[in-house]
Amino acid sequence: MNEIILLNRDEFTSLINEISHKAGKASAAEVLAQIEKKQEDKIGKEETLSLLGVKPDKLAKLRENREIIYYSGTRPYMYSRRSIEQYLAGVTIAT
Repeated sequence: MNEIILLNRDEFTSLINEISHKAGKASAAEVLAQIEKKQEDKIGKEETLSLLGVKPDKLAKLRENREIIYYSGTRPYMYSRRSIEQYLAGVTIAT
């Protein structure tokens, strides 16, 4: 049986610090910074379509071909702003 455990920020920090200390890994501040950075990178479908200037079927192909990064644990999908910017930088426009 799965359980959901809720922790406030201080409890989370304390838990991460304890685990980090025992494992010799990243501190709680580093873990929180990584989580916040990841959250800032996530954008929704509409913003992604707007940035890319494509229709939903093209977005699905980009996702399927792994040309842009998406967060698969979310529905609807969330996309990585950084990966979209990298994709756009690599796209050549023929005139």
